[in-house]
Amino acid sequence: MKKMVAIIMVVSMVTLLLSGCTNGDNGTEGKDGIANETTIANSGNDTEKDITTDEMPNIVFGYSWLEVPQDLEKVEAAINEITMEKIGATVNINAYTYGTVTQQTQMTLATPSEQLDVLLTLFYGVGINSFISKGQLTPLDELINNYGQGIISAVGEDVLDANRVDGTLYSITPTGEQAKQYGLLVRKDILEAVGYGDLEQVDGYADLTPVFEAIMANYPDLYTVGGGAAQSPYSFNLPYNIDILNDKFGVLENLDDPTVSNYFESDGYREICILGKKWNDAGYIYPDILTDTSNSGDALMSQDLLASYFGVYKPGAESEALTKTGYEVSVIKIGEPIATAGISWQYTIPTNAVYPEKAMEFINLLYSDEELINLLAFGVEGEHYELDANGQVVEGPNFAAYNDPKQWSVGNYYLTKTFSSQPVDLQEQMKVWNASANSSVARGFIFDSTEVSSEYTALQSVLSEYNAALQWGFVSDVQSKLDEFNEALDKAGLDKYMTAKQDALNAWLSSK
Repeated sequence: MKKMVAIIMVVSMVTLLLSGCTNGDNGTEGKDGIANETTIANSGNDTEKDITTDEMPNIVFGYSWLEVPQDLEKVEAAINEITMEKIGATVNINAYTYGTVTQQTQMTLATPSEQLDVLLTLFYGVGINSFISKGQLTPLDELINNYGQGIISAVGEDVLDANRVDGTLYSITPTGEQAKQYGLLVRKDILEAVGYGDLEQVDGYADLTPVFEAIMANYPDLYTVGGGAAQSPYSFNLPYNIDILNDKFGVLENLDDPTVSNYFESDGYREICILGKKWNDAGYIYPDILTDTSNSGDALMSQDLLASYFGVYKPGAESEALTKTGYEVSVIKIGEPIATAGISWQYTIPTNAVYPEKAMEFINLLYSDEELINLLAFGVEGEHYELDANGQVVEGPNFAAYNDPKQWSVGNYYLTKTFSSQPVDLQEQMKVWNASANSSVARGFIFDSTEVSSEYTALQSVLSEYNAALQWGFVSDVQSKLDEFNEALDKAGLDKYMTAKQDALNAWLSSK
């Protein structure tokens, strides 16, 4: 309600100010004798745009931060100055956090009466197909063709096509990293102090055991590695050399071989669960990782509780972690970058949308309007951030009030400014890193699970019960729990689900 009041006040102030700059003949009077229309000059040209302020659509935008920024309403008001002029709409931000966005997304989309016009959400581990099968996401093809040319130019038809489900576009990926590589993010001072400061890459998770041993021996008052419950299935035991085909229920264990198999009965999964048990028994793992819903790894590090956490590496990951944690970090990369099937953070227009056309116009700005992009990324220039002599971002006098600045989630990464802690050519590095990734034979494939949606729901339930506990070693006997896990997957319909996925993959490959 406070946000809505703030938006109404902004609109009213703009109306009053600008109506004082025009004569009474430019608008028509409403029943209260007040002009309904206001002429707003477009910046950078001599044309004028008539906006009917009392009928201006208000877009509800779901977006996430590490913590909800204190100055969100101030940034929101600045966003509205842009959107009122450029698309004739106001924007109300529904602020989520990384730890709660998945749950809140599910709750909101299950409530059709709750307005949500634009949503950036995390589909990893949940799967976009479950939302599509429930009719909760709007098909975007017609909307993007009519209102999203800036998106098409920024993202490219090939990347958009990679997001299609059964030929239909439901989501739009941010333009930054188009590959993934896993890594352990460690406080740099700790890593150097324990003698591993020059360790930049390992072949697998097991190579990290001596690092954890050294950290625990020298920093017994810190948790060695961890995260929170919401991230626990995501931040450790990610299969770094396979394609999970969107949801792990049937994977490609060889990026060049399109044979779908059960990862959870593979030797690789068993080995990593044994490793998790070994780490847990040694005391390396944050003990509340399965139950702590309020903390992520970076949040725990920022609270001086944690030495390291698993995450996804990309160029610039170190500076992003510094911003989130307050510590310089080193990243020990695991394996090589890969480009696979699957969707993580994506922009969508839910069927909850009241204004789908304006929603697409707003998303288009997030991919084409440099001013709006950097405002959402960093806050208000001069307050939350400033620019140094190189034109790079440094902290402003009120940085703490918008304290989760980030480039990856704003739409068009390549129109964001860089942090002063980042290389000036970071965006070029990103392009090179993307191009270096090993591509899966299924890159671009998205499985439409509509016909096996009941199996998918049952499998997700089983996964939630067993996977994280096995990964992090919270079981008494790994092999017996693995057997129990796979038996439960069988009963939930994994074979039927994998057969449907294999058939869909074969058809997709044939169509190519």
